Amino acid sequence: MAGKRLVLPERGGSLFDIGVYLVSLFTGLLGPAQNVMAMAGTAMEQRLINGEAIVVEADDTTALILDHGNAVYSVIQSGFVYAALRQEWTVQITGTEGAMTMSGPAWEPGEVSIYRGDQVKAPGQWETFEQEPYVWQSGATYIAECLAKGEKPVLSGEHAVHVLDVMQAALRSARTGQRVQIASTFPSPMRKQDGGKPERTRDQIA
Repeated sequence: MAGKRLVLPERGGSLFDIGVYLVSLFTGLLGPAQNVMAMAGTAMEQRLINGEAIVVEADDTTALILDHGNAVYSVIQSGFVYAALRQEWTVQITGTEGAMTMSGPAWEPGEVSIYRGDQVKAPGQWETFEQEPYVWQSGATYIAECLAKGEKPVLSGEHAVHVLDVMQAALRSARTGQRVQIASTFPSPMRKQDGGKPERTRDQIA
């Protein structure tokens, strides 16, 4: 049992507990979010924790739509209420020139598959790439290696602050039913090294 983080609002609920990984992933891939719309609620009003029946006060399911600008959107859902999930692909990105899927949870990703081209116009095939084993603790290892080598990490404090702003804005949107603007931003790690903007397509993420 995951404990009281499932039930207490000050622990953040499902969005701050597991949704944070997906917000980090999609803002890292697609760039900072400009605004967000969200819904949040409590599907299980009571849970049994350590033999004690406790009333659930935190949101245990949350859905977000992020607007990254230039007609690029991401759809994120997180919750403590899913009895089962298929792990073949948990992340999908589709655009005008291809698609990508990733298996496994965002904090412990599995293989990545890429389709290049337009499946409607010309037949192609999926290419699958195995990844080196990774767990969420590997982020600390990566930062330590960058410090030791004097290299600038792809991860940044500005990105972390932006993710926090997105999640707080999402909760405001869920309460008010309105789209909420996000003021913070960060240098996107996916931008071209020459300082130009990446070519961005009309992507839909599910």
